[in-house]
Amino acid sequence: VRICGRGMIDGSDYPAWNQAGSYARVPIDLKHSRNVTVEGISIVNANCWNLNSFSCRDVTIDNVKIISGRQNGDGFTFQSCTNHTVTNCFARTWDDSLVIKNYAGSTRGITFRNIQVWTDLAQSMEIGYETDKGLTLDPEISDVLFEDITVLYNFHKPVISIHNSDDAYVHDIVYRHIVVENAFMQGDNGYNKELIEMTLQNSSWSTVRDEFGSIDNVLIDGLTVLHAAEDRVPASRLSGQGKKNRITNVTLRNVTILGKPITTLKDMRLSIDEYCDGITIE
Repeated sequence: VRICGRGMIDGSDYPAWNQAGSYARVPIDLKHSRNVTVEGISIVNANCWNLNSFSCRDVTIDNVKIISGRQNGDGFTFQSCTNHTVTNCFARTWDDSLVIKNYAGSTRGITFRNIQVWTDLAQSMEIGYETDKGLTLDPEISDVLFEDITVLYNFHKPVISIHNSDDAYVHDIVYRHIVVENAFMQGDNGYNKELIEMTLQNSSWSTVRDEFGSIDNVLIDGLTVLHAAEDRVPASRLSGQGKKNRITNVTLRNVTILGKPITTLKDMRLSIDEYCDGITIE
């Protein structure tokens, strides 16, 4: 299947999905599909998620533009998918911009490359919170690449985040050549001021509440922040859950914030709890 343009899908006529009498109308909603290409179109003002893929494999998305100011207006959002590539795209979203979750099985082989995002409320590059909503055996999220991503603005929650709120094994995640032009996170009035956040924690989105997973082998290679709130290095946080549920082997390399190369975890303002091992900066 090929969905191509030029062309525009405009959801402005639909009221918010959570209003009485309305429901979520996702402009492009792929489910249980394979060998799909989406290219050259624009998606504007959807009343919920914009481009969704659920339990699909071998999907290519190229030169797609998203502008969404609605609640739950996630940009490119994939659940339990395999072999997806998103390139040469743009997303301005009220909610998460680039999102990976597990709803009915594991996720493997996802690439986001050469994308510009503007995130008004939530995370710019998010894995989680739902990592085992389908209650599957030994769920994983692995082999994910975010490369050549420019974050034009991020106003609220973390730019880079892995929120493992269920029991998945999240591993082999790479962020390469990430430029954050404006990291205007504020911390004084309930806003999240973190640049990077990786956690094992229950949340309101958790399905599995009696077990936790792990995060392992994460590489951030080439992270540049040009401007930040109060002209200071934004804080970052890594938090595990216990002796068996840890965050391990996270490497930060070639980090420059506000024109200064960052060579120590202290300069990075990175807080790490006792359930993290092998956290290094080069």
